[in-house]
Amino acid sequence: MAAACVALLVSAVALSPNARGQVATDAIDGPALAKILTDLKMEPKNIAEEGEKPLFAFDIKTEKFNVPMVAEVSSSGRYIWLTCTLKEDARTSDSMSILRAIGDIQPTHLWVTKSNRLKMGLSIDNRGVNATVVKFVLDKLADDLEKTSSIWAR
Repeated sequence: MAAACVALLVSAVALSPNARGQVATDAIDGPALAKILTDLKMEPKNIAEEGEKPLFAFDIKTEKFNVPMVAEVSSSGRYIWLTCTLKEDARTSDSMSILRAIGDIQPTHLWVTKSNRLKMGLSIDNRGVNATVVKFVLDKLADDLEKTSSIWAR
């Protein structure tokens, strides 16, 4: 009986609207993200081309650095991405240091783009997002920028 209840519960979760890719009813959109960033004194500027989804540029200030960031709601509406370019040309970067750093800063990501830029980013599940959540993530990114600076601030 217990196994049947668990199977039924798993099936219900798997078939729920959010599991099938629909956006949560409490998801925020671009204007709401801009308002949150503004309320947090981030001074976001929409740098998207005309007709494209909003893409907000702002700076994260740490004790040592002032790093340009970008925030956007994903095309699916299910995530909010906060990203920055740490190095324009990462071909000379120590790949083992980058890989080790990923383990230290999870769930923040580090990656190298096809154009060899070293990037850092973190996605937020777009459910129940408010200023407190975004502030927490921005503080985490600021800490992660400091932790990884030996890799990218040379």
